Amino acid sequence: MRDGEWIGVDLDGTLAHYEEWDGGRIGAPIPAMVDRVKHWLAEGKSVRIVTARVSHDAAPEDRVKERLKIGQWCKEHLGQVLTVTCEKDFGMVELWDDRVVQVVKNTGLTLEEAAGGVVGAGTAVALLAGPRPISVEPEQCAHVLVVSVNKEKAICCLCLATLPGNGCGITVRSPA
Repeated sequence: MRDGEWIGVDLDGTLAHYEEWDGGRIGAPIPAMVDRVKHWLAEGKSVRIVTARVSHDAAPEDRVKERLKIGQWCKEHLGQVLTVTCEKDFGMVELWDDRVVQVVKNTGLTLEEAAGGVVGAGTAVALLAGPRPISVEPEQCAHVLVVSVNKEKAICCLCLATLPGNGCGITVRSPA
């Protein structure tokens, strides 16, 4: 990552278990996501918690309480306190959130729409201005979704395997 770049991770439902608002209690850690964040931190990447808990709509004293509570949760489960925000900026290079619908840049299409509905259908598709075939060797990763972080490498969302990049921003792949 370049200086100033960071990865945004939602708290409730993404990093911590969440069913419904429970008076502000932060749920149990979600192991796969906690492991992913720890991996990024070990690589020296900057990670921030992006959450509505510290929204500008909340009273200032409530935002302070939430930041402290989230900081304690992060220290316990991630080993360090992360920056907490409710905003994205130009330094944010990724956002991991259970409520996000990913849209292919400059198209208005969701990943599935741009892939012609083949997501999960046993084919690999790269999306740039439209679908074009790519190859990801099955022995490299057998999971469903691989997101290319740049032209040189891609990272599996599930096992964190590093794969060769495909020259575009997004790769959707189904198991072989």
